[in-house]
Amino acid sequence: MLSCKDIAQLGSESYDRSLSLGERLSIRLHVVRCRMCSRYMSQLKFLRRACAHADAEQLNQKSGFTEEARERIRSRLNRDK
Repeated sequence: MLSCKDIAQLGSESYDRSLSLGERLSIRLHVVRCRMCSRYMSQLKFLRRACAHADAEQLNQKSGFTEEARERIRSRLNRDK
């Protein structure tokens, strides 16, 4: 069984890379039993969504990017959610 520290690391890594099936299952099994890790994972998800939303709002403002560049960035942000 993975420790809380390991789960926190994997949770953070999950936003940078695809986790293996074993890693995803380990997280889920741990989070079901650990309230603190469950909260941590919820906070990570919240922060990720908030950052994506803020980035999308800033993108809609005059940024100097062409519409094509803004659309590429928007699609990338939406893909990462």
